[in-house]
Amino acid sequence: MKIQPECLPCLLRRVLYEVEIGTDDAKLASDALIAAVKTLSEVFSPSRCSAEIATHVHRTVYEKLGNNDPYRKLKEKSNEVALSLLPKVERVIDETEDPLKAAMVCSIIGNILDFGIKGGSGSPEDLFKVFDKYFSEGLGYDDYGKLHSILLNSKKVVLVTDNCGEIVFDKVLCRELKRFNPG
Repeated sequence: MKIQPECLPCLLRRVLYEVEIGTDDAKLASDALIAAVKTLSEVFSPSRCSAEIATHVHRTVYEKLGNNDPYRKLKEKSNEVALSLLPKVERVIDETEDPLKAAMVCSIIGNILDFGIKGGSGSPEDLFKVFDKYFSEGLGYDDYGKLHSILLNSKKVVLVTDNCGEIVFDKVLCRELKRFNPG
């Protein structure tokens, strides 16, 4: 996807967040932010892919901070929170009429453990607070019937996962997909 104008403030908010969790040193934080803006101005082109631009900017910040993973502690906490919720997720799935749909909803709820996007959680503990609410609300846009039909006739399914914590719920979804259509 080519970069859009609204990508720039989002990218810079993410960079600011990385700096905030990556260092307590105000001078280093300032230097990292300045370096990020400089890199952004050098690599930005409306014809370039947003992920390509973001990669350059994030690498600059990580190098400046001397920290190749400012999210590391949050990732560890996300895994801890998700694993502590796993018995509840398993119980919810086991007690429902449609375990596959329940596993999908749980997997989707796990996506709030994304610290780099608007709407994602800045705190892994937020998942404790919202899990029951989101599960009872279900899917806002529900194409499960269509997906169910597709899965009935599928020999293979590819599930792309991307974040710590949420992958705990994705693993449960994989198990339910296999139970649903073991072939």
